[in-house]
Amino acid sequence: MTRIDQEAEEAQRKLKRQNGEDPALPPFCPLFASLGNILQCDVLLGMLGAVLQWAMEPSGGHWSESMLQRVLHLIGMALLEEQQQLENIGDDDEVTFNFTLKISRKFCTSSHTIESLKPVSQVPVKPPATLQASWLC
Repeated sequence: MTRIDQEAEEAQRKLKRQNGEDPALPPFCPLFASLGNILQCDVLLGMLGAVLQWAMEPSGGHWSESMLQRVLHLIGMALLEEQQQLENIGDDDEVTFNFTLKISRKFCTSSHTIESLKPVSQVPVKPPATLQASWLC
């Protein structure tokens, strides 16, 4: 991609943001359709929870900024995938992707919800991770 292409693409993104259009991710192609199962499997949910917990601990030296960015990106992908499936569901269809329910059962008590990510937005890291965390909250 040349510099002119990059500038044109950035101008298109800026124009869409000014018009209030959210850039939606396209649905997974058939080759990657099973990615939804990976996004809600217990092992991945455990890793996501561990990195978020480490990031919120005052002495948490077990995580890196790139780990936090990747975790926030995966959470964002899962939430968008769940939203797209809920929007496209018919009357007779069954919900097959329920990331919010699974992650809530695994890591949140009745008094905690996705707002438990708010402390992550206060973690002293570079802007991309902070913006991702604030977008999720």
